[in-house]
Amino acid sequence: MKKIFIFSFLVSSILIAQGQQLKKILADDILIRKKVMEDPSLIDRYNAYEKNFKILVDQAQLQNLISKTDTLINGKRIIPVVFHIIHAYGAENISDAQVLDAIEKINIDFAKQNADTADTYYLFKARAANPAIEFRLAKIDPNGNCTNGIVHEYDLQTNWAYFSTMKQFHWPTDKYLNVFAVNFIYPSGMSLPDGAFIGGMSPFPPSNSLSQALTGGDADIDGVLIRQDCIGTIGTA
Repeated sequence: MKKIFIFSFLVSSILIAQGQQLKKILADDILIRKKVMEDPSLIDRYNAYEKNFKILVDQAQLQNLISKTDTLINGKRIIPVVFHIIHAYGAENISDAQVLDAIEKINIDFAKQNADTADTYYLFKARAANPAIEFRLAKIDPNGNCTNGIVHEYDLQTNWAYFSTMKQFHWPTDKYLNVFAVNFIYPSGMSLPDGAFIGGMSPFPPSNSLSQALTGGDADIDGVLIRQDCIGTIGTA
């Protein structure tokens, strides 16, 4: 399989119970503000990265007009996904059915077929589109063996997972989108308000200056770290 270009998107949020309401805050914003206060030059380096990244995206789009890669099927870019279910034999050891439900729902979202499309925030309506991306559970593991794309791993760190969890259990990040399902997420150096939890988070690409600050630019720390009850719409969700 040729190199896969995955456009990173943030999934981080802190959920804070306030009476009958649930307030959502981007956890990444809190982490980034902390790092910028420690090193203000991060802002300029980040802006330079974003400018260069746009050039790379334009070049990639031009290349796709010239040649079709083996990751394109019927006009869709296929993203092989592996779910690492990190568990301690509790409810966090979610079923394969819950993972399949999540894959189905995310593909509906990316195809712009979800029921609430009409409710898209007005600032984004003009940009909302079907990016022609389809997520599929991997069928071949890194050793060439057959797989269903779902791996159940026992490890107590499911209760305090962070980027180190992603590094420990990842499959090659240039061939798979790694999703790590855990019980709780606890970022290093970050205090959560009472009653709050992080639903999920995804690091910036390794070459990004913010990734350098948060993960040291480690290419093995890539993918999505997410709570088990934030996956899909069935089971523990």
